[in-house]
Amino acid sequence: MQLEALIFDVDGTLSETEEAHRAAFNEAFAEAGLGWSWDQALYRELLKVTGGKERIRHFMNRAAPDDLTRPDADAWIAGLHKRKTAIYTAMVDDGAVALRPGVAPLLEAARRLGVAATDCLYVGDDERDVIAGRAAGMATAVAAWGYLGPQARYGDWGADAALNSPGDLLKLLGLA
Repeated sequence: MQLEALIFDVDGTLSETEEAHRAAFNEAFAEAGLGWSWDQALYRELLKVTGGKERIRHFMNRAAPDDLTRPDADAWIAGLHKRKTAIYTAMVDDGAVALRPGVAPLLEAARRLGVAATDCLYVGDDERDVIAGRAAGMATAVAAWGYLGPQARYGDWGADAALNSPGDLLKLLGLA
């Protein structure tokens, strides 16, 4: 296959954003006076739920089900998530969320390829990334260095390639 364009999932693939998201959730919880704190193991489990508001609701089902009966539960969750997003955005703006090591050469490789969206390879670190890429008719590669870690069953996702490091992408493209 002749690749002419690379498209990357950002969260967890090009940048380690999940730790920043987790920290922002925890800060928003603290500001709201909640006794909630999501550690890495819990957050990894919660990442199976797509969407921040949905993730909060899922957590509340387990940890604070009575709070879901309040008449303004949807608005309260939305407000909590809005605050989390503002905290996360400030972290990004302040440079607290950096590119992963080895990503800059990948972006340079894409630029040198003269990206024309004819044949694309979508690189992501989650099964939903592979599903989305396939649905768009793209070849897909799993970034096995992503947040889900080595316990994820990447081989079951049907991607065209599995990449253990950003350098593996350069090898796949014949640039290393």
